Amino acid sequence: MTYEGRRFFGTESFEEKTRKYTRPHPVVTKHLQNLQNGFQVTNTWRNISSVNVPSLTLTPTPKGDKQLNISFEKRKRDFSKVTQKTNVNLYGKRQHLENAKIQLESSKTVEWKNSEYQKLSSEILDYFACHQQSAELLSKKICLRSALLSVFRKQFPTCSLHLVGSSCNGFATNSSDADFCLMLTHTRQVDQRSEACWYLKEIQKLLRYMSCIRNIQFIRAKVPILKFKDTISGCDCDINTNNSIGIRNTHLLRTYSKIDDRVRPLIMAVKHWAKSRSINDASQGTLSSYSLVMMVIHYLQSYCRPPVLTPIQQEYPQYFSLDRNVDDLPMFEPALLIPCNCSKNEQSHGELLFGFFKYYSLEFKWDEMVISVRLGQATPRSSNAIWNDAYICIEEPFDRTNTARAVHEYSKFKFIQSEFKRAYDKLLENLTLKNLL
Repeated sequence: MTYEGRRFFGTESFEEKTRKYTRPHPVVTKHLQNLQNGFQVTNTWRNISSVNVPSLTLTPTPKGDKQLNISFEKRKRDFSKVTQKTNVNLYGKRQHLENAKIQLESSKTVEWKNSEYQKLSSEILDYFACHQQSAELLSKKICLRSALLSVFRKQFPTCSLHLVGSSCNGFATNSSDADFCLMLTHTRQVDQRSEACWYLKEIQKLLRYMSCIRNIQFIRAKVPILKFKDTISGCDCDINTNNSIGIRNTHLLRTYSKIDDRVRPLIMAVKHWAKSRSINDASQGTLSSYSLVMMVIHYLQSYCRPPVLTPIQQEYPQYFSLDRNVDDLPMFEPALLIPCNCSKNEQSHGELLFGFFKYYSLEFKWDEMVISVRLGQATPRSSNAIWNDAYICIEEPFDRTNTARAVHEYSKFKFIQSEFKRAYDKLLENLTLKNLL
């Protein structure tokens, strides 16, 4: 035997290896013989388990018909199971890759958006940090309330005095007024046109004995007020009588301000913009601060997806019932019982502010809809005749009146609309708070 033969085939000769490795395999040979004896073979394509695979169409002959049919059906079922399992595995792997791709693209989109609005968000937070009402100023207002109450009780022993408005609802700045509501009776309504005026004039006489009070003025309005200056706190102050709705909506807004950490900075930024553009003065026929707050909350409820805020009056009616005694509200914090910062909305402050101006510039139908924070949506004007003659309709959550009734001139309404459109256009040019003002 040559060296080459030993190298590749061991000790066996070339002829022996040739016979051993080139003869037909006995199992394969027997299988081919069975096919030739039992089937007529034609080359075609057949669908098995909805998967296109090349196969043989087998036509059984009478010989071994029953046994071959059983064998063929079993093999078909086995092949279907393997094919389905393979498809599931392949689909699962493919679906996993697609989900990972979508998640990556989504994260890139969120990251890009956050970077796009980062400067605007930073400016909003910086403004909020610098201008929010300090704890020291709030403490001075509370001390002033106690001093005023001790004076008022000399003539009205059963009265109570509440700090209301932005000073107490969380949306105040260091320049915000101190608003007070004097409750003289809880058993009946006080006529604001006549009886309330008499009470306020009596209060005016009492204030003259306080050396720290300056510039007392009586102002007739739908809800008449006394205006004065407190020289200790440096605050401009207002007092009204028996306006229990003001106490209730202060309680409601204070709860909204605590449900999500983005609410207070966003509202303060909107108020800053409105004041700089001269549309935040109800006495001049534009929007009150209360109406602006309602507009922001409505936007966060109905336009944002997912919503930042939900209509808590609908979800927790027991906490905001008109049956509750208003004197008990300052000592009750619903935010301690309501889940806070649970919204799935992850938009930044800047993105939310941009969306706010987009909503009121392009989406909201001023001439058709009523803003309802109570319901968490915009309702059609046709639902109530009181909205027919108003240019801007914002429902007060408790007495259902229009908080934007001061906007009674068409020119003022168009001016307000134009300012919202201008703000949106400015943000399209440059996403900065300075550009907005």
